[in-house]
Amino acid sequence: MTAQEILGAWRDGDLDPAVRIVSVDGDLDNPRSLTYAWQATPDRDEFRMRTR
Repeated sequence: MTAQEILGAWRDGDLDPAVRIVSVDGDLDNPRSLTYAWQATPDRDEFRMRTR
């Protein structure tokens, strides 16, 4: 997913509640990239990904 797709899903309430937006490069209307995180399992640390 692109940064714009992720933010669009977040705005529409369609983003999985396990996913958390950590930071955004640029502004919310035109993000260049963003970092998001999610907890894969209760016994593992969260995973972080960055869009391009």
